[in-house]
Amino acid sequence: MVTRITSLAAREKSLHNFVSNLGQPAIAVNDVLQGNFSRSWNTLQRFVINTTVGGAGLFDVATDWNRPSHPADFGQTLGVVGRGSWPERSIAALWPSNLRDSVGKAVDLFTNPTNFITGGAAATISTASGGAGFIDGRAGLVEHDSPSGT
Repeated sequence: MVTRITSLAAREKSLHNFVSNLGQPAIAVNDVLQGNFSRSWNTLQRFVINTTVGGAGLFDVATDWNRPSHPADFGQTLGVVGRGSWPERSIAALWPSNLRDSVGKAVDLFTNPTNFITGGAAATISTASGGAGFIDGRAGLVEHDSPSGT
Protein backbone atom coordinates (compact mmCIF):
# COMPACT_ATOMS: atom_id res chain seq x y z
CA MET A 1 0.00 0.00 0.00
CA VAL A 2 2.83 2.44 0.83
CA THR A 3 4.47 1.73 -2.52
CA ARG A 4 1.22 2.48 -4.34
CA ILE A 5 0.77 5.81 -2.53
CA THR A 6 4.39 6.78 -3.19
CA SER A 7 4.00 5.81 -6.82
CA LEU A 8 0.81 7.87 -7.12
CA ALA A 9 2.49 10.87 -5.46
CA ALA A 10 5.44 10.55 -7.87
CA ARG A 11 3.07 10.46 -10.86
CA GLU A 12 1.19 13.51 -9.58
CA LYS A 13 4.49 15.36 -9.11
CA SER A 14 5.61 14.45 -12.65
CA LEU A 15 2.24 15.65 -14.02
CA HIS A 16 2.66 18.91 -12.11
CA ASN A 17 6.25 19.29 -13.39
CA PHE A 18 5.17 18.62 -17.00
CA VAL A 19 2.34 21.17 -16.90
CA SER A 20 4.53 23.73 -15.11
CA ASN A 21 7.25 23.29 -17.72
CA LEU A 22 4.82 23.98 -20.56
CA GLY A 23 3.92 27.25 -18.84
CA GLN A 24 7.52 28.50 -18.67
CA PRO A 25 7.50 30.31 -22.06
CA ALA A 26 4.41 32.30 -21.01
CA ILE A 27 6.07 33.17 -17.70
CA ALA A 28 9.18 34.36 -19.58
CA VAL A 29 7.05 36.60 -21.82
CA ASN A 30 5.31 38.11 -18.80
CA ASP A 31 8.67 38.65 -17.08
CA VAL A 32 9.81 40.65 -20.13
CA LEU A 33 6.55 42.64 -20.22
CA GLN A 34 7.09 43.43 -16.54
CA GLY A 35 10.63 44.62 -17.33
CA ASN A 36 12.26 41.83 -15.36
CA PHE A 37 14.79 40.51 -17.85
CA SER A 38 16.91 38.52 -15.40
CA ARG A 39 13.87 36.53 -14.25
CA SER A 40 12.93 35.96 -17.88
CA TRP A 41 16.42 34.59 -18.60
CA ASN A 42 16.15 32.31 -15.54
CA THR A 43 12.77 31.06 -16.78
CA LEU A 44 14.08 30.34 -20.28
CA GLN A 45 16.97 28.42 -18.76
CA ARG A 46 14.51 26.42 -16.62
CA PHE A 47 12.49 25.57 -19.72
CA VAL A 48 15.49 24.36 -21.72
CA ILE A 49 16.98 22.38 -18.81
CA ASN A 50 13.72 20.69 -17.81
CA THR A 51 12.69 19.99 -21.40
CA THR A 52 15.99 18.33 -22.25
CA VAL A 53 17.62 16.94 -19.11
CA GLY A 54 14.33 16.68 -17.21
CA GLY A 55 12.68 14.32 -19.70
CA ALA A 56 10.25 16.68 -21.46
CA GLY A 57 9.61 18.45 -18.17
CA LEU A 58 8.59 15.40 -16.14
CA PHE A 59 11.42 16.11 -13.69
CA ASP A 60 12.37 19.52 -12.27
CA VAL A 61 16.14 19.37 -12.70
CA ALA A 62 16.44 23.16 -13.02
CA THR A 63 15.55 23.80 -9.38
CA ASP A 64 18.38 21.50 -8.31
CA TRP A 65 20.65 23.50 -10.64
CA ASN A 66 19.82 26.77 -8.87
CA ARG A 67 17.20 27.93 -11.39
CA PRO A 68 14.17 28.41 -9.07
CA SER A 69 10.65 28.70 -10.43
CA HIS A 70 8.43 31.69 -9.86
CA PRO A 71 4.90 32.61 -10.89
CA ALA A 72 4.21 35.31 -13.45
CA ASP A 73 1.04 35.74 -15.46
CA PHE A 74 -0.67 38.45 -17.46
CA GLY A 75 -2.82 39.44 -14.47
CA GLN A 76 0.39 40.30 -12.61
CA THR A 77 1.68 42.12 -15.68
CA LEU A 78 -1.47 44.27 -15.72
CA GLY A 79 -0.85 45.04 -12.04
CA VAL A 80 2.78 45.99 -12.68
CA VAL A 81 1.80 48.42 -15.45
CA GLY A 82 -0.64 50.14 -13.10
CA ARG A 83 -3.99 48.51 -13.71
CA GLY A 84 -4.56 47.97 -9.97
CA SER A 85 -6.91 45.39 -8.51
CA TRP A 86 -10.21 45.01 -10.26
CA PRO A 87 -13.49 43.91 -8.65
CA GLU A 88 -13.46 40.50 -6.98
CA ARG A 89 -15.20 37.78 -9.01
CA SER A 90 -15.27 34.04 -8.53
CA ILE A 91 -15.68 31.82 -11.55
CA ALA A 92 -17.56 28.82 -10.22
CA ALA A 93 -15.60 25.55 -10.09
CA LEU A 94 -12.54 27.04 -11.75
CA TRP A 95 -10.63 29.49 -9.59
CA PRO A 96 -11.21 32.36 -7.17
CA SER A 97 -9.99 35.54 -8.77
CA ASN A 98 -10.51 39.21 -9.39
CA LEU A 99 -11.56 40.46 -12.80
CA ARG A 100 -8.01 41.62 -13.71
CA ASP A 101 -6.59 38.15 -13.05
CA SER A 102 -9.46 36.52 -14.95
CA VAL A 103 -8.64 38.67 -17.98
CA GLY A 104 -5.00 37.77 -17.42
CA LYS A 105 -5.77 34.03 -17.43
CA ALA A 106 -7.65 34.43 -20.73
CA VAL A 107 -4.63 36.19 -22.27
CA ASP A 108 -2.32 33.51 -20.83
CA LEU A 109 -4.23 30.88 -22.81
CA PHE A 110 -2.94 32.54 -25.99
CA THR A 111 0.69 32.46 -24.81
CA ASN A 112 0.67 28.72 -24.11
CA PRO A 113 2.90 27.18 -26.79
CA THR A 114 0.78 24.04 -27.09
CA ASN A 115 -2.13 26.13 -28.42
CA PHE A 116 -0.17 26.72 -31.62
CA ILE A 117 0.49 23.04 -32.37
CA THR A 118 -1.71 21.46 -35.01
CA GLY A 119 -2.26 17.94 -36.29
CA GLY A 120 -1.91 14.39 -35.05
CA ALA A 121 0.14 13.62 -31.97
CA ALA A 122 0.98 17.29 -31.40
CA ALA A 123 -2.72 18.19 -31.14
CA THR A 124 -3.21 15.31 -28.70
CA ILE A 125 -0.37 16.65 -26.54
CA SER A 126 -1.93 20.11 -26.61
CA THR A 127 -5.33 18.79 -25.54
CA ALA A 128 -3.84 16.51 -22.89
CA SER A 129 -1.71 19.29 -21.41
CA GLY A 130 -4.77 21.53 -21.14
CA GLY A 131 -6.71 18.82 -19.31
CA ALA A 132 -3.72 17.97 -17.13
CA GLY A 133 -3.26 21.64 -16.30
CA PHE A 134 -6.88 21.94 -15.21
CA ILE A 135 -6.62 18.80 -13.05
CA ASP A 136 -3.30 19.94 -11.58
CA GLY A 137 -4.71 23.38 -10.79
CA ARG A 138 -7.82 21.96 -9.14
CA ALA A 139 -5.69 19.52 -7.12
CA GLY A 140 -3.66 22.47 -5.84
CA LEU A 141 -6.83 24.25 -4.74
CA VAL A 142 -8.13 21.14 -2.98
CA GLU A 143 -4.80 20.65 -1.18
CA HIS A 144 -4.76 24.30 -0.17
CA ASP A 145 -8.33 24.16 1.21
CA SER A 146 -7.99 20.83 3.02
CA PRO A 147 -8.43 21.01 6.81
CA SER A 148 -5.18 19.15 7.46
CA GLY A 149 -3.25 21.66 5.33
CA THR A 150 -1.65 18.94 3.18
